[in-house]
Amino acid sequence: GILPGLAQWIIAARRTSGGQFVNLGAWGIRDIKGKPGQPSVHSTGRAVDLGYKPRKGQPGGRKRMLPWLDRVVEHANLLGVEAIIDYRYDDNRSLGRGWFCDRQAWQNYDRVTVQGGGAAWALWIHVEISPAMGRDPRGVRAAFLEAFPEIPRDA
Repeated sequence: GILPGLAQWIIAARRTSGGQFVNLGAWGIRDIKGKPGQPSVHSTGRAVDLGYKPRKGQPGGRKRMLPWLDRVVEHANLLGVEAIIDYRYDDNRSLGRGWFCDRQAWQNYDRVTVQGGGAAWALWIHVEISPAMGRDPRGVRAAFLEAFPEIPRDA
């Protein structure tokens, strides 16, 4: 199932984003779409899809999500982030983008890819965390408190 560190990561993401995210799915045994036999990181309990669709009575959506995402990328190593897929980068003028820990940078997709490009209808981001962070809910909480110091510690 979902690892305890990812469960805490989801709680912290909701808290630090002002509650705008909805957990659209964090665990399921399946292959990567389009890659039979290659398990999805969701199968390890270390990946989550965080929805940011605006909800009635609450401002939000993509515009509100982007500053939060910039902060997460700025502190990605601290937060244990291994990958982020942003399906709707640049208001659908591109085919999405991906951030990966091995290059510490965003890559814009220029073609439909299995990892994320070409899903302009997607109102979520996909986040993968490291195995160590996945096992360490206290470490996740401490990392978010460091990356988002303006959030009250008792919240």
